[in-house]
Amino acid sequence: MDNKKNLPNILIVDDEIGPRESLRMILKPHYNVFAVESGYAAIQMVRQIPIDVITLDLKMPGISGIDTLKEIRLIDPDVMIIIITGYGTLKSAIEAIRYGVFDYIPKPFNVPEIISIIEKSIQRRKLNLKVKEVLRQCSHSNEIKLDEEGVFPSHSYSEGQTCLEFSKVLAYTLEEKDPYTSGHSERVCYYSDLISKKISLSPH
Repeated sequence: MDNKKNLPNILIVDDEIGPRESLRMILKPHYNVFAVESGYAAIQMVRQIPIDVITLDLKMPGISGIDTLKEIRLIDPDVMIIIITGYGTLKSAIEAIRYGVFDYIPKPFNVPEIISIIEKSIQRRKLNLKVKEVLRQCSHSNEIKLDEEGVFPSHSYSEGQTCLEFSKVLAYTLEEKDPYTSGHSERVCYYSDLISKKISLSPH
């Protein structure tokens, strides 16, 4: 039971008991799984418990899935959100993408596919949090020491090397580790450039 404490927390949000419970049973052996039937309950859950990944239905009574997504983003901008819905439209897909959903899956879902997507979203979250932490260090220190977990190269960057130079190495390393993060490097470089300007380091 103690090992469950170290598992990622997954929140299932769906007003239909059938899909909600079937997904809960599928994921339960692998994760800490919470399930709620409304957007309001999901928002309260995110306020109380650190959630890693949310599977979110779009069409629910009361607050809609899109409005739930917007509220959750205000509470935790780093949580991974996967839309699973039988009522998707092009408009809802575009709006969901604007708010940074990780993936958009139609019902009925394929079990191996949903497990694979959830696992990828967990890895993406870990990488995103590492990027944020390293950039935070970059904005507060003249030297950056990277972790030794194998995700980033064992290397340090001093005042002579800018945050932007460092971020490029970091971003390329992320993409080598997981092709699913393709395109992430541009965002990392962009934010790192902003930080380098803020602390008066030249990006060139």
